[in-house]
Amino acid sequence: MNFRNLYMPLTAGSRNPTYIEKPPCEALAPYIRCYWHYEDIAEAYDSLVIPDTCVDIIFSVGKEGCFDVTFCGVNDKPYCSHISILTGKERFAVRFYAWSFSLFCGESLLNTRNMFLQGEQFLGRFVNEMRKILDIDSRFDEFIRLSDSILAKQLNVRYQDSVFTDAVFQVLKDRGNIRIDELAARCFASRRHLERLFRARMDLSPKEFASLIRYQNTWRGILLSQDVKDPVYQLGYSDQSHLMRKFKSYHGITPSEAKAFALGMKQAVPLTT
Repeated sequence: MNFRNLYMPLTAGSRNPTYIEKPPCEALAPYIRCYWHYEDIAEAYDSLVIPDTCVDIIFSVGKEGCFDVTFCGVNDKPYCSHISILTGKERFAVRFYAWSFSLFCGESLLNTRNMFLQGEQFLGRFVNEMRKILDIDSRFDEFIRLSDSILAKQLNVRYQDSVFTDAVFQVLKDRGNIRIDELAARCFASRRHLERLFRARMDLSPKEFASLIRYQNTWRGILLSQDVKDPVYQLGYSDQSHLMRKFKSYHGITPSEAKAFALGMKQAVPLTT
């Protein structure tokens, strides 16, 4: 289930200079994209969140210790917030690949798309243990070390479904450019069965998941200075206008605006969805 060589999702970029990402231990790398952390800063800035096919558990820590833990479900649309108030908070988070999160929580993720819920609802043991630790020690490296240890024990590979795992692999291998009838045939499963699996494990349909993977591959190509015309043919868009419409529906801004924002050349986000 280690798909790192096939796919590595990207965010929109952060305007907060304290934002940092670090990888998990090798044993958890197939399931966790990264750990991330940032502190509040005095300057106002725009925070743009785009669909990254991941699920986050975010710990908010203040002077009194850890006071809130949020589950952020997989999202299929962008949102932007203007950060202008200095609160003295820190954020510590685990970013899971959406398809692997259920292996840690053992529950259905149906009706969690674009939702912000209490973290205890899904990873109660992990959240409670980390909350106690963050109350007395808020070092990022210590957060990573202890998260690795606790989550490695909580990982339940027996909850893994071979048909679902193969379907995810096929979509990633084809960079999202795959028809669902073909996907079902490759996995020796019906469309209806795939639909049920994907909804329960990610709250996305196979078609929606493939579209997000195609978008993320497009975004990576744009950041690597690839000609925007190339993904039209490589990723199966009907034409350039089709690519532009789909990209903007997921990113909220045009490819050129998105690249300028990610590279720090554009501070404001004229988000339109």
